[in-house]
Amino acid sequence: MQVQRRTYRHYAGCLIAGTEPVSPPETNLHLERAYYLTAMIEAPLYGAVQSYDGAGMSGGPLHNIAVYPATKGQGSLFTLLRAIEYGTQGSDAVQELWKAYAQKEWYVARDGVLRHMRKGTPIPGSMIIDTFTPLGGNVPAAGALWDQAVYWATLHHRVFADPKTFHAQQEFAIDYLVSTQKIKESVFYGNMNPLTLRVGDIADSNTLSYAEDLAMCLYHSNSVNAPAPAVSTLTKVLSVHKRGTGFAAALIKELAEHSYGNWETRYVRTRAAAIMADLWPLELFRGPTAVMPMFRTRDEIG
Repeated sequence: MQVQRRTYRHYAGCLIAGTEPVSPPETNLHLERAYYLTAMIEAPLYGAVQSYDGAGMSGGPLHNIAVYPATKGQGSLFTLLRAIEYGTQGSDAVQELWKAYAQKEWYVARDGVLRHMRKGTPIPGSMIIDTFTPLGGNVPAAGALWDQAVYWATLHHRVFADPKTFHAQQEFAIDYLVSTQKIKESVFYGNMNPLTLRVGDIADSNTLSYAEDLAMCLYHSNSVNAPAPAVSTLTKVLSVHKRGTGFAAALIKELAEHSYGNWETRYVRTRAAAIMADLWPLELFRGPTAVMPMFRTRDEIG
């Protein structure tokens, strides 16, 4: 295990690479495919953690964060850790992290909130940041404060790198994908249960075509990065297109050409990961029937 120091804007902290690749889905369940493609973009190796971007700490296949830098509210990292505790037995790494929290009189409550043991109050985000990444998220390159940041990054890394926690991490991530924008996404899914929805050539009430599956997998991946722009794009496309290849091509094109952040670059990376995953027919990416082609970027268009 190697701990690297990284910087991002005016922040600095730790990066620890993961240890074992996230496994491809063993079934044709839609959300397992969406989870796998998203993990390929967010954190393709179990055990990857980072603390250099002002969020205190992030880990798991979807890089769940401890603190929102802008608001200092707690993020979903602690909900993930609670789910890992419930879904995992015999993990020494989890127990070591709980002991470290307990030494600060912290614990993760049933509601997935990091709280004070005696008072029961949520731990302020600024305190979490200063503990995991001292000096307000800008950790010095050496000395006691760097050692402190390494200590906390290592504890969290060991939890996420423990094979005993892999299944719980996957299940939490899938639940996270399906629950974040559940009401608005139901316009597409309708009466279908996303958790049992399968993918294939058979046309029935609980099966998506490969094109629809690919489009919604891209949507879910982008939604993890930025929920509001993703769901507004989905809503926009659904106002014109219903289920079918026309919908898939339209949604993918809208997401690929969206002006948000680095989504053009993200699209290129996601398309490459989808081809390498070998979960979808190649004709969906190339040729006259492609729904996920290589679009020209804004820079190329001029």
